[in-house]
Amino acid sequence: AELQALSFNKAVQDELAAGIDYTITQEEIDETAETLDNFYELFVLDANGKVVASSNHDSVGKDKSDDDYFLGAINKKSVHIKETYLSSSTGQISYAVSAPIFGHLGQGLKGVVVGRVDLEELNTFLLHMAESGGESLDVYLVNSDRFLITRSRFLGEEVILKQKYEGEHITNCLSGQEFHGIYNDYRGEEVLGGYKGLELQEDFGLDWCVVAEVDTEEVNKPVIALRDQIILIAVIVAIIIALLAFFIARSISKPVKKLSEAAKKIAEGDLTVEIEEAKSQDEVGSL
Repeated sequence: AELQALSFNKAVQDELAAGIDYTITQEEIDETAETLDNFYELFVLDANGKVVASSNHDSVGKDKSDDDYFLGAINKKSVHIKETYLSSSTGQISYAVSAPIFGHLGQGLKGVVVGRVDLEELNTFLLHMAESGGESLDVYLVNSDRFLITRSRFLGEEVILKQKYEGEHITNCLSGQEFHGIYNDYRGEEVLGGYKGLELQEDFGLDWCVVAEVDTEEVNKPVIALRDQIILIAVIVAIIIALLAFFIARSISKPVKKLSEAAKKIAEGDLTVEIEEAKSQDEVGSL
């Protein structure tokens, strides 16, 4: 929500339209960055993809015109999420949320505001869940290219964006199917696992698969019932899906999506757009 609020900031819009001085835009970025903990970098690009203001002042002046977070927001004229990636400028693994900045009264698109989201908080939570659920339980995320995008409990951070996970079950998950059963994991070990991802696809356009697995050797121990393990796996996957939805929705919400769509229509010259009255009393509600 905070990211989208920046895209509707009149002072930011005016400076991007003028294309000369970005003092106020930089001040707004610095002030907003201090209040947020989910973004490790915020920055504004002009209509040509050049960084004109950033919470990392060293980024100002860099050309990001070929980057997906710029092109995605420009082409969609709406909120865009760039898949998990290794940033060449920061060296951090993250995903990015971007939103277009429109001028007033049909003046068109003037720039893009971008927030980089660090995955460390999510990694820590997933590791804690794994360690709390059994000796061999592992939980992680797989992206649309079938690469692990969070660390493995047993192989650490080295697998992130390097370890590919092949298998029919991953294909099924990325196509929106849910499953709980026995199969071989990316290590070739037989596991009882579960996976799900449809909600992330429907709500955020992210082709991610949430995976939770436990070695069958542990499952086959007499003290642990197979039924109980299946239930545990299903609950863990459901919790992770809910967590991810919350994690992502801190930056994107239904009200800001409506505002973005309205701004898109205004930019196309439709000045008759009406927005449903907001019930919230925060900055987004005021917009």
